[in-house]
Amino acid sequence: MLKVTNRALVSPWTEAFDELLSQASKNLLVCSPYIGKGPCKRILTLLRERNRTGISVQLLTDLSRENMLSEATDVKSILELCGALPNMDIRFLPRIHAKVYVADERTAIVTSGNLTDSGLSHNFEYGIYLTDKRLVRRIRCDLTQYHSLGTVIQQSQLKVFDEIVTELKGMQQKAEKSLKSRLREEFEAKLLMADEEILRVRAEGLSAHAAFADTIVYILRRGPRNTKGIYAEMKAIHPDLCDDTMKLVIRGQAWPQAQWRHRVRHAQLYLARQGRIVRKDDKWQLV
Repeated sequence: MLKVTNRALVSPWTEAFDELLSQASKNLLVCSPYIGKGPCKRILTLLRERNRTGISVQLLTDLSRENMLSEATDVKSILELCGALPNMDIRFLPRIHAKVYVADERTAIVTSGNLTDSGLSHNFEYGIYLTDKRLVRRIRCDLTQYHSLGTVIQQSQLKVFDEIVTELKGMQQKAEKSLKSRLREEFEAKLLMADEEILRVRAEGLSAHAAFADTIVYILRRGPRNTKGIYAEMKAIHPDLCDDTMKLVIRGQAWPQAQWRHRVRHAQLYLARQGRIVRKDDKWQLV
């Protein structure tokens, strides 16, 4: 039986992360805005050593163009990890900022450190290592809710992201070295195209109202809200999907982002018909 050994973590916390990985026999949950090459290799190596590459792996991160182009997140390494772990569920949530790692319902690390070499070993980070099962279960439950809000990212979409980043890096180097405004303009235009492609992947990964319905449930878990309040929190959670100015074309059809409020209302009605939410005193609440 695993002893309760909740303890503070100071940098470097690589050994603690390895210890957590060794406890993952069924499920590993990774939540970090930035994910680097070294830690991805570390996860794969340790799971292979223990013959556990078939376990369920939930990964929640921010695959924004800025993160990938700056190499704060190494999309190629995530792609390689995805190829080696058949039961990996990758989600993209733009405003995720939590750094949390959970093995089964046995251990968890909550820390300031991203899953990068700097976060693990070089920066002055601080966190806590937890083995209190009740608290670990609560952490897993909360992070699973965050995970459910993200867009599912398939391996094929990661390949598209990797190709975009590779092309942008080449253009960026040429533009920075050149004094010609044309190259810089071409690079800026390509950046906009990259943003649209990444947003298109986000939108395609969501059904008409599923994401908004899940997000409404998440919002109402924190208490009743009127529709205007739901709009505000929805836009804070999914700013890219609730942009009234951006226009997208997906699979040949216009994606009417300007009508996202209508989608929220449809999601409210859908949840109400299912008996999951109800409106009382002009506020929506969970049943």
